[in-house]
Amino acid sequence: VDTAEVYGSGRSEHLLGNFIKNTTQPVIVATKFFPIPYRFTKKSVVRALRGSLVRLGLEHVDLYQLHWPSPVVPIETYVEGLALVFQAGLARNVGVSNYNIEQMQRASRCLAKHTIPLASNQVEYHLLDRTAERSGLLDRCKQMGVRLIAYSPLAMGLLTGKYTADNPPVG
Repeated sequence: VDTAEVYGSGRSEHLLGNFIKNTTQPVIVATKFFPIPYRFTKKSVVRALRGSLVRLGLEHVDLYQLHWPSPVVPIETYVEGLALVFQAGLARNVGVSNYNIEQMQRASRCLAKHTIPLASNQVEYHLLDRTAERSGLLDRCKQMGVRLIAYSPLAMGLLTGKYTADNPPVG
């Protein structure tokens, strides 16, 4: 299940945590760090994941990703935070989300200094938005062994058939 600390201001993680407590089925959990402007250090990544783990009721997540590159904080700062959570056993895998090729490569090089692989790059990808292909990102992910995770694979409902000329989406 893919979630993030900012989905519903933490409510998504809390609800998922309740679900996990009430099921016997194994659940693979991925959540994300959001680069809110007051978070400037690698330790803010660790603190944020600890908060997510409390909401989820877990000791670790299967995948922890940086939700977006920050326009203010260098990529390497937050990636060093990913290295810390990986080394502490708080995340089994670490990745990024919404990173272009150059940003992804910088993240990968930073993690490689700690012998930690970059597991994923989660980007919008569907039949109506194939930027990941046109930009070369998908091919570069394959070359690097980074899993590209598609979000909004049904284009937020546009590809489901629920919308028609008589029933268009809002806006």
